[in-house]
Amino acid sequence: MRYVQTVRGTIAPEEMGFTLHHEHIFWDLDIYLPKDLDIHDETDPRNDDISLENLSQVRSRFQQYPKNVIQTDIGIAEKELLWFKEAGGRTICDCTVRGIGPRPQLLKEVSMRTGMNILAGTGYYCYSAVTEEENELDRYEKAEHMLRDLRLGFDGTDVKAGFIKVGVQDVHAREDRESLAAAAIAQKETGAPILIHQPGLEHQSQEIFDVLTANGGALDRVVMCHCDPLLPDLDYIDAIAKAGAYISFDFFGLDGVLGKTLFLPTDKDRIFSILELIDRGDIEKLVISHDTVYKTMLRQFGGYGYAHIQKDVWPLMLANGYTQDILDQISIKNPKEIFSLEA
Repeated sequence: MRYVQTVRGTIAPEEMGFTLHHEHIFWDLDIYLPKDLDIHDETDPRNDDISLENLSQVRSRFQQYPKNVIQTDIGIAEKELLWFKEAGGRTICDCTVRGIGPRPQLLKEVSMRTGMNILAGTGYYCYSAVTEEENELDRYEKAEHMLRDLRLGFDGTDVKAGFIKVGVQDVHAREDRESLAAAAIAQKETGAPILIHQPGLEHQSQEIFDVLTANGGALDRVVMCHCDPLLPDLDYIDAIAKAGAYISFDFFGLDGVLGKTLFLPTDKDRIFSILELIDRGDIEKLVISHDTVYKTMLRQFGGYGYAHIQKDVWPLMLANGYTQDILDQISIKNPKEIFSLEA
């Protein structure tokens, strides 16, 4: 029997409906704040609250503002999720893992308040984000933590993880390789899918796959997230799908520059690139989302919110060569296959 593990218990895969496979509901990305920033300096405009006066600045430099990189307010989360629900959303997967402030108990509470299906991820973010103690763990110790989260629940809670998420900053770094190996070990025992945070513009998919398969991982249960910055190299992205893994375009609604060199594509770029990948035969390996992890991506702070794909992107897709069957495949059928587990 197949099932999906949510923060409130198991559901049938058919109950997932429209799914955002890569989002954040609660998060803490202060690791990305500029090194020269003193968060206690009231004269630094980067410490100001988000307002209409600075909204464009915060949007364009989204990692430089402390008020933008942290969201722990359940009231804000509840309102955003209800908007998503009103638009037809049914399931959302929270990818906030060790290193960026996971809050499994809050996920359960907001799921109860809204009636939304929420899946929580277990795993480790990039090595520069986690603690020194966590970086010293080997693959077996990390795998033990993941297995506990998947089978018993996160520390001190009855909330079980529904998938694994690993942040890769550099596949050649020992700490990230151990996290990948641990994920493969945990996947082999549970069948849980693995979502991979790819390292920016680096083409490291083959090295990532080598670590996973060497430790018992199955590529057809792997989602390679953040393919957006890798555009326009469609050959590389297509090769990921041909290797058996899912390809994820999960920055819908986010435009800007990461650092000084990583220019993100627009929604238009994503729409037409995905269409070409479908022409190459990758329809069953495609998933899309927003990776909401900055407050300015939320409606309450001037962003599109979690309903952007349904309300804004789907109509554009339908007007530019997509069919409803294609959209259902990408946002309903493929996520159902990814997150379904065998009892």
